[in-house]
Amino acid sequence: MTPVKLLAMLCSFVGIIILSSGGGNLADGNKIMGIISCIVAAACYGLFSVLNKKADYDQRLSMMVIWLVVGVCALVMGLLTETWVPIRGVQWIGMIWLGVVIDAVAYLLWALALKGSENTAVIANMAYLTPFLSLIISAIFLKEKIEARAVIALVFIVGGILLQNLFNRKSE
Repeated sequence: MTPVKLLAMLCSFVGIIILSSGGGNLADGNKIMGIISCIVAAACYGLFSVLNKKADYDQRLSMMVIWLVVGVCALVMGLLTETWVPIRGVQWIGMIWLGVVIDAVAYLLWALALKGSENTAVIANMAYLTPFLSLIISAIFLKEKIEARAVIALVFIVGGILLQNLFNRKSE
């Protein structure tokens, strides 16, 4: 971890905080908990990505084990804390799409990309592009209005990515 990498990471995290704050009063306990949750999730995801790259396992097998453990833990927590309702018709299609394509396939491809890369930091920074792409897709397909706060947040997020990538090119 170099000072420039730390600055790039902090810049992207500031963007995440701006984006997840939703504007308005930050004194709201739920809003602060949401921001903390976003930061912890981003840090855990980064840690997961780095540790997954360091481990010398077959990525397909490791992802199957990871999702099995996650599924069992989610089932246990769901049984203990949630009220269950029956799933009907088209809901199954959505759940299968989210579970297989969005989660399993995407994470496997991500793990394989990290495994095949010499520079994990450059690949890992790509995760910060997700809010940017989501904003563009939402504006085009869902006709959502792009708020100034979102643009400012994305400047920080993309700025962190660019800072990291520019520094990596100069050090090579």
